[in-house]
Amino acid sequence: MSYIRLLATLYLSSLCLVQSLAFVFDEASFSPAKFARDRYARSRNWTTTGRQVDPTKDFIHALDFVALVNNFGYPAEEHRVTTADGYKLRIHRIPGSPRNRQALGKPIVFLQHGVLGSSDMWALMGPNRDLAYILADAGYDVWLGNVRGNTYGRSHKRFSPEYNREFWQFSYHEMAMHDIPTSIDYILHKTNQSSLSYVGHSMGTTISYALLSTRPEYNQKINLVISLAPVAFWREPMRPFISFLKKNSPFIKSLLAYIFSYFPAGASTKTLMHFSQNIISGDFRAYDYGKMRNLARYKNEIPPLYNIKRITAPVALIYGRGDSLVSPSYPYDLAKKLPNVVTVEPVPHKKFSHMDFLYSKDIKILLNDRILNLLNRFTYNSNAV
Repeated sequence: MSYIRLLATLYLSSLCLVQSLAFVFDEASFSPAKFARDRYARSRNWTTTGRQVDPTKDFIHALDFVALVNNFGYPAEEHRVTTADGYKLRIHRIPGSPRNRQALGKPIVFLQHGVLGSSDMWALMGPNRDLAYILADAGYDVWLGNVRGNTYGRSHKRFSPEYNREFWQFSYHEMAMHDIPTSIDYILHKTNQSSLSYVGHSMGTTISYALLSTRPEYNQKINLVISLAPVAFWREPMRPFISFLKKNSPFIKSLLAYIFSYFPAGASTKTLMHFSQNIISGDFRAYDYGKMRNLARYKNEIPPLYNIKRITAPVALIYGRGDSLVSPSYPYDLAKKLPNVVTVEPVPHKKFSHMDFLYSKDIKILLNDRILNLLNRFTYNSNAV
């Protein structure tokens, strides 16, 4: 069984990276050696000399989130939170926009990245493309989460990520039980508001379901969940990525080296193992430690299911028809189990893939305008969706 899990973990890890690489494999000019040289050159050169950097043309150092957003002319903040189990996380905020001077009473949107990602993923392409800037322009108070183990989550009260294995003993369960609720509570306290809207991508959807099903009080703190490429359980095998490699997704291929200055941002092996367990079982369960440790932790030999029927917050499911991780039938199966689904819909592009939710060249028209419409309708009229 452990061998099967190892294979599943390796397969999932490969898929996560292949989803980011596959759109260039049909390019005859792609060279791994050249890619490595370009990434090194990018990490060694600064061109931020008082002018705005064009990421499609300039070789730039991988800026941190605040510098990245400031470079595009938007305000940005970094906030620090500490979870109950000692992880120190940096979460980010875009409190305004040069295109919208509204200051007070703005509705909050919380953006949560997927596996191997960070808050940077929502801000790389700049205004008129990235969801973070589009929401800020529309008058939203935009907050962006980070989880333990990524670029902005590598600090702990007691453990070092470099020297202590204990630091990496977490799966997405701990993110759901600690990282996300700690971030949400901080944001609501900081802004003196009672609820926010949650937009998650990939693993960002997984941890929202785990949180809301296990700690149902958070259903009152989230007024709308928008799930992009939703992932909880698998009822059918993922489509072979050989066929995926042949797809021509609407990804911006010229930005590959730029994106890989920020991605992957880090994750624990245990997180990938947790996903592999769900793939093997076909269920959405807490982490499986083995019978003896499960008994000690869960009082049962089998880890408990996340009961998604307890999720009462309204949920919108948006999927890609070219996504190798999420089959087109899956969101509809998921919707049958969720008690308050407001929409299930595909992105209107037949080859829209898992990473196109962040980096499609047509992302504003295909996806982000729809997300904004959903948020506007639900935030300002909770009875209309």
